[in-house]
Amino acid sequence: MTLTLGGQMKLMRIQSGISQEKLAEKSGLSRTFISQIENDHANPSIGSLQRFTQACGATMSISISFTSSATSDYDSDHAKD
Repeated sequence: MTLTLGGQMKLMRIQSGISQEKLAEKSGLSRTFISQIENDHANPSIGSLQRFTQACGATMSISISFTSSATSDYDSDHAKD
């Protein structure tokens, strides 16, 4: 099962053993915003993600991938001869 971004953030916080309130103090993010992130009701900026992960004592690594049928159509339409 793949966790959403919010699910991953919540798991990281729980594994770090800190409450949302403590995370808010350490990160400078509001507890409400942290809850919204963890419940997938907010899309945090890269800066907010960095503050969240650093407050949990973790590091952040970002991997972006795109999957779309439009991508394969684009690739075949723009292939070099």
